[in-house]
Amino acid sequence: MDNKGKNELLTIIHKALEKSIGIDEVNEFISQINKVIDEKGYSWVKVFAAEVLDEVYGGLNEFSARYYFLFVQDIVKILEGLIVAWFEDRTGFFREKINPILLAETIERLMVSIKGLESDETYVMLGDVFRKIIEGLDRRRYGSVWRDLWRKAENYYLRALSLNRENFKALEGLGDLYFMKEDFQKALNYYTQATILNKENARLWAKIGLLFDKMSDVDKALEAYEESFKIERRVDVAKRLRELYLAKGLKEKARELEEYLESGK
Repeated sequence: MDNKGKNELLTIIHKALEKSIGIDEVNEFISQINKVIDEKGYSWVKVFAAEVLDEVYGGLNEFSARYYFLFVQDIVKILEGLIVAWFEDRTGFFREKINPILLAETIERLMVSIKGLESDETYVMLGDVFRKIIEGLDRRRYGSVWRDLWRKAENYYLRALSLNRENFKALEGLGDLYFMKEDFQKALNYYTQATILNKENARLWAKIGLLFDKMSDVDKALEAYEESFKIERRVDVAKRLRELYLAKGLKEKARELEEYLESGK
């Protein structure tokens, strides 16, 4: 934002703090704030906007609540990043200083604080957080903790679907959860529903291929991997396709993939 824009914003804020602001000024203020958020992505701007709008209306209102909600979403993303860092840590720094389960509980408390302002995307994000945690925990060692976190992840994905039945990410997440439990039929059901909504998603088709791999259904695994590779030429999919082609005696197809892998394209 240029200096002129900043001065205009400060003028609007000054009016707001004096409580001499009308709906036109509120809309202009929101417009300016949204512009800063779009251009800079500053989280503090969202809190600042919420506090100003609280002042204007003498307490929490539909305008300020929206910005508080956006700010909490930013916090959730940061916490999710810390959880991912914990599992991907190679130095030991995060593992020594961060407890992913406590982070997850913190996220839940934040969500309680914004009850009524939920969105399907936020619930998918929360489902992803808990799914990532259980992916990094030994199921046998953590037993009841693992099962409790699994149920929380499932619940968040289901809540996302209750708000938007066409959220394919929630369906994919549920498929991932049941895959972890080795309930392959339920996993396939959710993955299939997700592909109906998003047919051009290579990742989904690769997961279906892996699922059929686990079920020892080579023909269906081949079909799914081929669909994935047609959409996006992923190296991991190419390697598995080559192995399956060789197992089926399809040497020419296996050779073509070998050439592709050697080319590094």
